[in-house]
Amino acid sequence: RSGSVAFGGSGTQLMQRTITFPRAFGQLPRVLASVRGENNADTFACTVTNVTSTSFSINILRVDTASGWSQNVRVDWMAFLPEALSQFKATAVDHGIATLGTGTAAVKRVPVSFNRTFSAPPILLMTAHGEPYSDVFALTGTLLGTSGFTCTAKRVDAPANGWGLNLRVHWLALL
Repeated sequence: RSGSVAFGGSGTQLMQRTITFPRAFGQLPRVLASVRGENNADTFACTVTNVTSTSFSINILRVDTASGWSQNVRVDWMAFLPEALSQFKATAVDHGIATLGTGTAAVKRVPVSFNRTFSAPPILLMTAHGEPYSDVFALTGTLLGTSGFTCTAKRVDAPANGWGLNLRVHWLALL
């Protein structure tokens, strides 16, 4: 299941919202999400929280300024069960949850291994999954190879701080 939800503008730097799935899942799905803006230079980060079989919450933070925004921001999302990966039209598919845990510094780098070896570096999609707090993280995949990648996470709602929650990253690799 997937969707695109309009969030509109915001008078504050941080916006939180719950998105309901069109149909409930039989178990907890993996959720990937990203923010899509209009033709502006505004920059956003997002973190998914509170995933259930019927919904998830998302924290969106504008990171290029400490103010809100006037554009109509959207969240594009995809939720899937691991056993449904055969529906993707890809040569090879893998998925997983990487535990980054707590962070004592503003940035944390964690190596992540794929469950399989790809014949070439795959396309990598990932979303930060936090606990029910307003923390927001920016993620970057680096050192992407055929057997894994390194996930770099930075807390952007309090950039000088680490974090106490058990941060996880849901990822999907496609070739």
